[in-house]
Amino acid sequence: MTKGWESKTIQETRMYQYWQTLEPEETRNQKSVIARWNQMLSMFKFVVSFNDHRIAGSTGQPNWFRLTPEERNEHLQAKAQKEKNFKKVSRPCQLC
Repeated sequence: MTKGWESKTIQETRMYQYWQTLEPEETRNQKSVIARWNQMLSMFKFVVSFNDHRIAGSTGQPNWFRLTPEERNEHLQAKAQKEKNFKKVSRPCQLC
């Protein structure tokens, strides 16, 4: 569907156009479709990393899909907190 040499904007436009062919009656705009796609990619990468024990707290844990819903929720909350803290730290310096 996408080529490695295409810019991110072109890839997103092509993805949205393809999605429209699958769901012609849908009224979501490109921004919302791409935002959801990025959320799904992020979650997929998280689950793969969790299963490969590359996420803090995942060592010694069973496969992601063998965790209880409560355990999964705990890991997702830790992920969200980590992302929130990262965004706070990664803001550009206002004095620089």
